[in-house]
Amino acid sequence: MTDRSAAALVKQINAIAEKYTRGIAFLPSWEKAAPEAKKQQKLGLCLFVGSDKDDSAALQAALEDESVAALREEFVLVRIKIDPDSAECKRFDAVNAASPVLLALDPAAERPEEKPLMRVTGKRDAEQLKQMIETVLEARK
Repeated sequence: MTDRSAAALVKQINAIAEKYTRGIAFLPSWEKAAPEAKKQQKLGLCLFVGSDKDDSAALQAALEDESVAALREEFVLVRIKIDPDSAECKRFDAVNAASPVLLALDPAAERPEEKPLMRVTGKRDAEQLKQMIETVLEARK
């Protein structure tokens, strides 16, 4: 590392922390996740994190809950910060959402944004989320 400024050190520490976090791994965009999901023959699960930090944290905690762990294995996971200028947020109609939005998407669909397999808005607990995800997976069989 040649730049030893405080900003550069913080950036490096954050990059290392993100890389080695024990939490679940999220891809940063559907554009990166879709080919991976196709390759692995999995669905996509996109979490759009809104400005309501409590609801966003609650929905993400439900998704990270151990009771949902086996179901998560059926998906490629994506986390996107809701931004009104983001093309992905516009594409998936998550631009104006203050609450988090969780979408189950079929990467094989020509336009998955038009027919998400599941759309959850706001917070849910792990049991509610588990039931919703199980319904999506059952319908896929």
